[in-house]
Amino acid sequence: MENIKLLQQIGLTELEAKVYLTLLKTGELSTGDLAKKLNIQRSTTYYLFEKLQEKGLIVESLKGKRRLFKANNPKILEQQAKQIHKKIKKAIPEMLISSAENESDEVLLFKGYKGIQAIYEEMLEDSKVGDEFLIFGARGGEDVSVKTYRNFYKNFNNRRIKKKINQKIIMNLDLKKEIGDYYKKLALTDVKYLNQKTLAPIVVFPKAVAIVQWKEQPTLFLLKGNLIRESFKQYFEVIWKTAKP
Repeated sequence: MENIKLLQQIGLTELEAKVYLTLLKTGELSTGDLAKKLNIQRSTTYYLFEKLQEKGLIVESLKGKRRLFKANNPKILEQQAKQIHKKIKKAIPEMLISSAENESDEVLLFKGYKGIQAIYEEMLEDSKVGDEFLIFGARGGEDVSVKTYRNFYKNFNNRRIKKKINQKIIMNLDLKKEIGDYYKKLALTDVKYLNQKTLAPIVVFPKAVAIVQWKEQPTLFLLKGNLIRESFKQYFEVIWKTAKP
């Protein structure tokens, strides 16, 4: 059953997958033999054989007056999967353009560590060399005292730096000794401080703004829209001028 589902993922119907796997297991079969084995109409087997031949998964042979069919080596499935992957990869830029054209202003709520991680990954993936992340009130997830969050930020920053994306951080002054030195040593990172206690950090990504609540069940509000993003960016730059190194 698992293999049937796997074959369906590369474009086969459930019946086509059953026919192919049956032929792999039994060897050569005629249309009549297969119809009996799978309890389907003989006319259906003709159709299925034709479709599988078009996909290069089975071959036909003649033994006397009998038409027999057998499955091709399963390695052909790997090649077909690679071809599908190439086609999808090639189509993604056009899909992204269409998606961006239809993108509207919206507010999305994500709950839990996995949800927040997914958004950070998406923002990093969508960013390019020379882009900039602006963070106001960085806390590094220390409010919940879970190592997972800090490990995630370290891994995230390593990949951000590798991708050559800049980062400006306005950090709470009380965190200067605790995590400030770590951020200050990072490449492509500038840090300044304000004597305040921001509990919900704001991250201005190139394509959205994230407001994060670090708690036992963390949440993230994602604000999408050029006007919103530009407004937060301007607000950050004003605060940046008053913050201290």
